[in-house]
Amino acid sequence: MALKLYTCTSFTGHNPVGTAAVVLAETKYEAKRLLREELEAEGLTLDKDDVVERVAMKAEVDTLSAELQPGAWILNNGEY
Repeated sequence: MALKLYTCTSFTGHNPVGTAAVVLAETKYEAKRLLREELEAEGLTLDKDDVVERVAMKAEVDTLSAELQPGAWILNNGEY
């Protein structure tokens, strides 16, 4: 199964500012699990109302999936 790109900008950060994360995963369920683990490592949480959305990718990007590993990366955790 190919990896898909997901984003989340609705989790609560350390301060009341915008947040952002990207996740590579096979399914939305796996994306939420990976993101939850990464957020917990930073002392944050993923609430049930937080939205994890799939991003449409061009077909040629999907061919890179064999070289990529599933994971979550927090781009902005709300720190100033």
